[in-house]
Amino acid sequence: MRFFSFYCLLILLSACVKDTPIVNSQTAVLSSNGVYIVGEGNFNFGNSTISYYNIGDQKVQEDVYRSANNSALGDVAQSMVLFNGKAYVVINNSGAIKVLDTATAKELKHIDGFTSPRCFLPLGNGKAYVSDLYANAISVVDLSSSSIVGTIACAGWTEEMALCAGKVFVCNLKSTQLYIVDISTDKLVDSIAIGYGASSLQEDKNGKLWVLSGGDQSRAAQLQRINPISEVVEAVFVFESGSPQHLKTNGSRDSLYYLNNGVYAIAVSADALPKTPMISAGNSIFYGLGIDPQSGDIYVSDAMDYVQKSTIYRYNSKGNLRHSFKSGINSNSFCFKQ
Repeated sequence: MRFFSFYCLLILLSACVKDTPIVNSQTAVLSSNGVYIVGEGNFNFGNSTISYYNIGDQKVQEDVYRSANNSALGDVAQSMVLFNGKAYVVINNSGAIKVLDTATAKELKHIDGFTSPRCFLPLGNGKAYVSDLYANAISVVDLSSSSIVGTIACAGWTEEMALCAGKVFVCNLKSTQLYIVDISTDKLVDSIAIGYGASSLQEDKNGKLWVLSGGDQSRAAQLQRINPISEVVEAVFVFESGSPQHLKTNGSRDSLYYLNNGVYAIAVSADALPKTPMISAGNSIFYGLGIDPQSGDIYVSDAMDYVQKSTIYRYNSKGNLRHSFKSGINSNSFCFKQ
């Protein structure tokens, strides 16, 4: 669905927004209040990047990894997680995770041996899980030695994971099952029947787990609320159309957000899906989504033509445009450093 009137409004608004200055990251330390933007680049081109946006002065430091390390980041930067003062960047087609200093983007460690890694989940006890596209397993990583120390058999394309009620719940993009892993034994112990094609999940303020399944041509997309203790599906919301993705929550965890040719918001107490987006995509290709946990600002990337740099739109919590700027090719996610 396209919204021409909104597109015209964006053009008018962008005329009022100053061009974002680009600064050389070799001469600047990354601020304590900013956003890492992961640009996955193009498959087999090795042109993935990480940019850094300073929220205070609205300056962008592009390709901070290359500037800090004098080398390319790798092929297809899939995702990124901040944990214990370090940034863990999952490089999908390079089969590796790069561990960076969050203040300088300098590489500290390198974890390799993955097949096609997707998402990184730290467990707070010196280990982490890494999901995978092709491995039919989740990798168990020892964070102290930065090495793979085990695997959890898990058939299919595993995506986002969440630690909730002492268990790890795992999305599978090509299944109707949400996997459950026992973190004490590192074994797959159960699964829950959900919608087809789950890719993202979030825990709300009530400790409930929300799972977004994109569906396919014959099966509708679904948003489901699960009690992680009883492992019972408590609510099912079925989409009339589209293939929603990138489920996020705000800082207070009382609202959920997702992309479905626009940005939609839904309160965790709602009894129906929203009918209209809070931010329409217009002629843009909304590709990545992030919610600032402090301010509630909404960050959305426009992939443009998937070849040139992405345009990043920053909205306030009401959906009003605050700023726009350029970032890496196919910017897919945001990490907030605060």
